Amino acid sequence: MVTIFEVDAGPPSVSGVSVTNATNVSSSVQVNIQATVADPAGVASVFTNNSQQMYLLSGTATSGVWYANLTAGDLGCSANAVCTIMINATDNLGNYNDTETTSYYVDDANPAVTSPSASPAEVKSASALYVGAVVTDLSAVASVVTNNNVALSQTGTDWNVTTNASALGCAPNAVCTIGFTATDQPGNSNATVTTTVVVDDAAPTVVFIYNSTNLTRSSTSVTLNVTVTDVTGTVASVYANNKSMTKIGATTTWYVSAAPNTFNCGTSGTCTVTFTANDTAGNSDSSTSTTLTIDNDGPAVTGASVNVTKAKTGDAVMIRVTATDSPAGMTGVTINGSIAMTDVGGGVYELNRTGTLIGCAADAVCTIGFTATDGLGNVNNTVTTTYTTDNTAPSNTTAFSATPSSTSATVSATMGEAAKCTVIYGTNTSVMGSSANASSFSTSLSVSLSGLSASTTYYYNVTDCWDELGNSGSLGLGPFNFTTSAAGGGGGGGGGGGGGITISSTLELGDLTGGSSEMELKRGDSMHFTHKAEEHYIKVTGLGVASAEFEVLSEPQTFSLYIGQSKDVNLDDDAKPDVTVKLLDIIANKALVKVTSLVSGAEKISLLSPAKKTAAQAEEAAPAAVEEAVAPAAPETAAAPAAEPAAPPETVVKEQKGTWYWYLFGALIAIVAIVLVLLYFVEKRKPGHGL
Repeated sequence: MVTIFEVDAGPPSVSGVSVTNATNVSSSVQVNIQATVADPAGVASVFTNNSQQMYLLSGTATSGVWYANLTAGDLGCSANAVCTIMINATDNLGNYNDTETTSYYVDDANPAVTSPSASPAEVKSASALYVGAVVTDLSAVASVVTNNNVALSQTGTDWNVTTNASALGCAPNAVCTIGFTATDQPGNSNATVTTTVVVDDAAPTVVFIYNSTNLTRSSTSVTLNVTVTDVTGTVASVYANNKSMTKIGATTTWYVSAAPNTFNCGTSGTCTVTFTANDTAGNSDSSTSTTLTIDNDGPAVTGASVNVTKAKTGDAVMIRVTATDSPAGMTGVTINGSIAMTDVGGGVYELNRTGTLIGCAADAVCTIGFTATDGLGNVNNTVTTTYTTDNTAPSNTTAFSATPSSTSATVSATMGEAAKCTVIYGTNTSVMGSSANASSFSTSLSVSLSGLSASTTYYYNVTDCWDELGNSGSLGLGPFNFTTSAAGGGGGGGGGGGGGITISSTLELGDLTGGSSEMELKRGDSMHFTHKAEEHYIKVTGLGVASAEFEVLSEPQTFSLYIGQSKDVNLDDDAKPDVTVKLLDIIANKALVKVTSLVSGAEKISLLSPAKKTAAQAEEAAPAAVEEAVAPAAPETAAAPAAEPAAPPETVVKEQKGTWYWYLFGALIAIVAIVLVLLYFVEKRKPGHGL
């Protein structure tokens, strides 16, 4: 008999080794291990790690799927490590195959949870809240949830969710603990990590403390102070209107120092400053405020006055003004910048001071400026008042004239200001024993002379004039004359023009060619001279305190000079000046004048004495001069040769008013007349003469 057998020298083939549902599992979880084993001789057995037997799941002994359900421990694998599974298949002939393996990860560790966060840290219950953490695991993280099982979403290792405190079950106005539960695929779980968030639904509480002042200017800094607290949250910011406040250290006090105009306050009236406190959660409180009173206005100034309209600069005047201010009150009032007035009550301020001391110029309108200051430094300097200073004696603007009757006369003139004047008068120019004053101040001056004799020539001088302020001065005008009318007759002859207006005399200078001359001329006087064989007249037509007016009669022209000034005058219309007229001074209402020829090579010729009048003027004036020089004689002396010493007609000139030698001449005539009268009575008393 022949036996036929197959020789099987090869091991079983092993393929399709796998671990089902065991990508990442813990060591306590059984994994399903499978492998396909085939062998022509038939598979006798299949084992895996740790001699764990596998079982035929499907197929036959020559080719089938073998399996085993084992834990990592059964397989001899360590926790938290890769477990390598080796398949050992043996056929019926004893051949075996242990080259095929597979593996899986044994994961017994919980996921790692780090960097837990909740933002913002302080939040309202309904406001958005970001919750997140970093989660890692040896295998894979399956899920992460927080409070109330709110799931987080994964972005890499970051797990987060945007929710709100209410959804997380957080109580309002309290600290809320937020937990994280992380689970990996093997089912390991970590719920140990937490974070917190402050749930704040309450607004801060603001309590006003004080202001450095409640009354201020809009540009002056004030300090405002408040305390701010918050039940659970943190005070983030505090504002006064739109102005940020600053916290003082670790206290609850907040302050700001700034001008009200930075709080959006106006320039006057009240301004409400509202304090707004904000906490970190976004709660806000604006229920507390304070009120500032803004005052940028100067005091009200009224009733500015001076108790006079005119005064000397040396006279004290009473200055008054009313100044009030609300709400700041008054600090004071000054005039002209620095002179303080006195507060006499009721808002009235007074100052009694001379014009000199308050800076008023003489003979001018004095403007007094008031500066009123309130308690905040606001100023009103817009109000002024005025009065006129007058330090100058009055003067006449028209000539003095006399209007006589038989027993009285009125001397009158127009004055530059209301004035009174003294007039002395008499029948002789050298002895004027009577005087009269104006009865009232007036610009139309009138002085009454009474007790006069009829048909008599009187002489008068206007001496002193004074105004209502007491400014006085001696005019020294005259002598003038007038003649009273006969008893029962009409008015007498009017007096000569006052103030030196009419031509009193003409001074003869002779030939002035190449020379010069000085002379005194009162108003109305003329000088007569020849120059380059031509006759010329220059007349003084007006006199002031420091100036004189001149008229050239031979070559009509007028001009004015102040003391020290001179003028070149053309006398013959040849476009070239011929003489220089210079006003040297004005003394006792007389102009001291120098006339100098401009002829080349001229020598100075000084006038040593006043020139005589022309012969024609002397002849015309002779009777009047004799009449004015001698007073009317008494009846018993009528035969006395009183007029015999009088000068011959050709040497008598009309009186030059105010010239001293004519006064002397009249006095000599009077003395001679008195001597003759005395001699007459002596002769009568001799024996043979009866009285």
